[in-house]
Amino acid sequence: MESHLSQPRVGVDARGLEPGFKAHFGRGTGRYGTELIKHLLELSGEPNSGVTITPLRGAELRVQGVQKLVHSFLPCGKQTVETQLFLPRRLAGLGCDLVHFLAHGDATARAKIPYVVTVLDLIPLKFPELYAATKSNWRFHLARRLELDAIRAARGILTISEASKRDIVELLGVS
Repeated sequence: MESHLSQPRVGVDARGLEPGFKAHFGRGTGRYGTELIKHLLELSGEPNSGVTITPLRGAELRVQGVQKLVHSFLPCGKQTVETQLFLPRRLAGLGCDLVHFLAHGDATARAKIPYVVTVLDLIPLKFPELYAATKSNWRFHLARRLELDAIRAARGILTISEASKRDIVELLGVS
């Protein structure tokens, strides 16, 4: 009996390429994601690439059904609840072997499947006084904590510069 192993399927969180998602579209994160996905799709289309790349769009990752109803009644923190509570279940049902989050702020630390995350920078951690002033203190600290949990729980971390790499090592204690 011959065994057929399918190629691993890597889902890439492409929500940041869509207008309106956390203002990534048209900025650095959107540009990075657009170029990365384009090249990954080209590479995965080559013979013997060994992997299938699947861009995961907002429509596939958004809350649905009962979760959507619960989500609609939340007075605040909708994005956080969606990312940390509802997204893990959505990801688990998509049949991916690995997910790549293009920005650590979009990642969930509670994913039921392995994931890697890109950390573009840690500016809010390096200069918290620039970010905390516009938000309530507890929301700022909660957001940073969830981002750090997501980075630490990742199977791998990608970054775009030596400076960001140093910050990850020094500020987060991640090798």
